[in-house]
Amino acid sequence: MRGEMKNENKKTGGFGENAAEKFLLQKNYKIIAKNYRTQIGYRRYAEIDIIAEFEGELVFVEVKTRSATAFGAASLAVGSQKKANIIAAAKRFLYENEGRYDSCPVAFDIIEIYPCPDKIKVNHIRNAFMT
Repeated sequence: MRGEMKNENKKTGGFGENAAEKFLLQKNYKIIAKNYRTQIGYRRYAEIDIIAEFEGELVFVEVKTRSATAFGAASLAVGSQKKANIIAAAKRFLYENEGRYDSCPVAFDIIEIYPCPDKIKVNHIRNAFMT
């Protein structure tokens, strides 16, 4: 049962990330990386769903997919620990790419994906949180 739920969550997440990527590309974002994963501590890993460049800005995007808003907006699932992990992973990405993005301002966005029967609803929250 637990494995089935994990697979379903992974499938839903993948669907949402693909929808978010398509949305960003339509808005002229340049995708630099998807599912960037790095170690941020002993036995701790963090992942950034999408890293993109837009108008000279480096954008780290967290994608949240929900089938309904009964329990609140999808972005509410990005709590303080998740934000801290994303920021730590972003710092690691910048370190690994030293010099390449030094002059770029950085933004942390959240994209909410709500699959509906007739279309996909996308809510892009620019500058959702800061370091």
